Amino acid sequence: GAMGTEETVALTRMAREAGADGALVALPTYYPAAFSNLTAHYQEVARQGLPILFYHFPDCTHLALTPNQVAEICMMEGIAGMKASILNLKDMRAFKRKITKPSFSMFTGVTYLFKPALEMGASGLICPISAIFPEAAVGFYEARRQGDAAAARAHETTLWRTLPLMSSSDAPWQALSLGLQVVSRTGLPVPARGGDSPAVFKEVLRL
Repeated sequence: GAMGTEETVALTRMAREAGADGALVALPTYYPAAFSNLTAHYQEVARQGLPILFYHFPDCTHLALTPNQVAEICMMEGIAGMKASILNLKDMRAFKRKITKPSFSMFTGVTYLFKPALEMGASGLICPISAIFPEAAVGFYEARRQGDAAAARAHETTLWRTLPLMSSSDAPWQALSLGLQVVSRTGLPVPARGGDSPAVFKEVLRL
């Protein structure tokens, strides 16, 4: 993704020519945009012949789309799936209900909602934690597919223990997990407050 359509299209073409299987494309950020401009943006990007994942991350784009608007983008030709980086499980369920496209793939962008996302039919997880701790993320996914509840719980606990890293908090992971579960179930608005986590992720991935 980029600040404008022309640059986003150029990056998508570059990815296609480099042999990418698809492109994860975020909404333009910084300046408010009319919804008709957003749909035009994705139509132009999707014309480049590469399957597109719509990246829904309202805390960063500050474009708080309704479930109907998200579904309208996702139902467009060339949009193969979406990554939803939101804490509200009610909205996630609404997306799944309204997006009726066959073989559409939904991914959560929140590691700690991996279990409920899979339970509602999501395809998987796209998150920095799964890049840093792939054994736990893949292990959890595979254990659930195989019906191994004990192994799934063990891997899920490993993932939950990373929550202080993700939230840049010194609080115990158990307390943070309870708070996040309440927020995800109730839909209480919790704006992104920033922190050190992006720098931590970059350093861990560099190492």
